[in-house]
Amino acid sequence: MTTERNERNSLVAELGQVESAIAEMGKFISTPWPDQSPESLRASEFRRKIGDARAHAETLQDGIARIDRAETYRREAEAAPAIAEAARKAITTATEQAAKLEASASKLRARIEAIEEESRSAEQKAFDSEADAARAYARSIAGADDAAEKEASDRLKKAQTATANVRGKITANAAVLDALRNELAALEEQAQAARDEASEHRTRMARAILTGLEARWDSIADELAAVGAEIQSARRNAGFGGDAFWKLHIPLFGPTGADFISGNNLPEAIIEPETEAAA
Repeated sequence: MTTERNERNSLVAELGQVESAIAEMGKFISTPWPDQSPESLRASEFRRKIGDARAHAETLQDGIARIDRAETYRREAEAAPAIAEAARKAITTATEQAAKLEASASKLRARIEAIEEESRSAEQKAFDSEADAARAYARSIAGADDAAEKEASDRLKKAQTATANVRGKITANAAVLDALRNELAALEEQAQAARDEASEHRTRMARAILTGLEARWDSIADELAAVGAEIQSARRNAGFGGDAFWKLHIPLFGPTGADFISGNNLPEAIIEPETEAAA
């Protein structure tokens, strides 16, 4: 890390020098020098150098950006276990909250359905009773029985009054049902929000775990590459020709500048053969 920090400081310092040089040359060439004068010829040379300097500045900027990406990746990898654990706890909390809200919504839903069913049943019962009373009243009139007609008429009036009462109760319950349905919708929305939050935390946890695993893979790959370089050097010292790692291809995940490790980009390693100590 110290090496990369020093490298970055060096690149930043060099970039500052290059940008200062570009600025100075830019001032010089902006002056309208006479044609064919030494200053005019020098300005032409500066125009060429500015192009080269800008290309070099871009290279330095790319190097700085690469180091910054590597530093960010390292920090994310170091923080990955804590992020995953925090996300795991948040998943538990959000899931429990969603379950509580859904339980409340389920009770409220059952209550709404009970009131609706009670209203339907009472209304149907009142309609049936009124219809029966109306038929009895009609039969009493057809039978020309004054006493029966009076009794049927009283029954019909009671049935009609009961029907009106039921309808009034249903009308009153309509406002209650609307309020309950609004509350149910709010509970369902909150429960869905809690489920969505849990899902987001699952994604965050999975990505943190992935980052940690990728960083671990890259670290092991670097160790393998270092051992491979030592093997190559030892093979050369032993007189073996050829490339033992010509099939090697290890993918890398971090922003190290290389997408994979192969036999062509193993680090340099020089293993000197051991010699017998002088007697």
